[in-house]
Amino acid sequence: MVAELKRGTTEANNITFYGCDLSESSVEQALSNTPFNNKKPTFFLMEGLLMYLPKDIANDLMAQLLTLTSGDKALLFSAMN
Repeated sequence: MVAELKRGTTEANNITFYGCDLSESSVEQALSNTPFNNKKPTFFLMEGLLMYLPKDIANDLMAQLLTLTSGDKALLFSAMN
């Protein structure tokens, strides 16, 4: 499925990607302009991001993501020591 997503050939109708420039807006602000439904299961992916943020900002971001949804949620991130 990942290869299909990269090629843009997936036919999944339950996957939607939204980007957010965290230097310009919060995640909540970015999602407010989308059909995001906070009651539906949500998967948040933060690859190659957290290692560039100060620890307090990264912690705040994860807290924001977890409080944005009332439905099931999962959060996947990469980090470096």
